[in-house]
Amino acid sequence: MLTNLNDIRALLLLFFISTTTACMAQPPNLEELEGIYTYSFSNMLMDGTTYTSENKLTLLQTSPHALYFNTHLEWANGHSCDLSGIVERDLNSPKTLVYSKPSIMKKTCIFTIHVDKNKLFFSDKGGVCRLSACGARGMLEGVEFKYTTRRKISPANVKKTEDFKNATKEYFESGK
Repeated sequence: MLTNLNDIRALLLLFFISTTTACMAQPPNLEELEGIYTYSFSNMLMDGTTYTSENKLTLLQTSPHALYFNTHLEWANGHSCDLSGIVERDLNSPKTLVYSKPSIMKKTCIFTIHVDKNKLFFSDKGGVCRLSACGARGMLEGVEFKYTTRRKISPANVKKTEDFKNATKEYFESGK
């Protein structure tokens, strides 16, 4: 039986650490990530002309451990990035979704979607995905989409797109 204040504090600290660690290690529910994430922002051409750009990310669960993704990102002077495929949950890092495929110059594109508390954010290992997915001023690394920008999508409509058909074909042909 706990008889003194120090024992109670130690027990509470132990409980707090164990529940916090358990919550932090929980993998995201992929179905809850489904949707289209969009945000608009002011952009500019080299001549100083301003215009409005929109970045988009579509996510659709394809299996208990994988999501279809399609992202369109707009950068200065009309440059953009377009990438789609199937990301899988990284077993070593449950809040990480990874897409990998051969790229140009005998390199491998490793694109990652990180699931954070309030947002999703991208990484592009070594900038290799950027080489084939982006224009000169475009990049994937560090792009963020807040959960508050998510809207529902129609899975049936997404599945009709050429990008979805190509991504699922590529995924199954890779033997995954």
